[in-house]
Amino acid sequence: MKSELFRIILVTSVLMLMPGVAIASDAAWRTLQAGGAIALLRHTRAPGTGDPSNFDLNDCATQRNLSAEGRAQARNIGLQFGEKRVPVERVLSSRWCRALETARLAFGMAEGFPPLDSFFAEREQEERQTQAVRATIQAWRSPAFWRSSLIRSTSRA
Repeated sequence: MKSELFRIILVTSVLMLMPGVAIASDAAWRTLQAGGAIALLRHTRAPGTGDPSNFDLNDCATQRNLSAEGRAQARNIGLQFGEKRVPVERVLSSRWCRALETARLAFGMAEGFPPLDSFFAEREQEERQTQAVRATIQAWRSPAFWRSSLIRSTSRA
């Protein structure tokens, strides 16, 4: 459990999203390629800050959305993951349209996950949501993780 958590921290601390380009160290890409790792990304370019006063989570027309540049950035992230042969098993996203669109353009899938939603307007939700995200990360056991653990166990015998 501790080594898996270290892997998660390693990946999330070295994988950064920069304007126009996803940048990761060789070590981060190797960790992601091995499978069983978790990468945290922010949505791509969505000009402005916050959302309009008439914001409605169920209506993308009322939200700040991705620009054409942001959509291109998301596709580029997906291409990089594909070129590097990084397995993507599950994609969780906040329910904001810009985050869901980033995930779908990059990885072809996204599950709305309320603990990843913004708590900017409701700061009292921060601790609860953060704990829910941490619990999800700590509980994650991808098939790749179990395969590599099994291989390590049987190769020692």
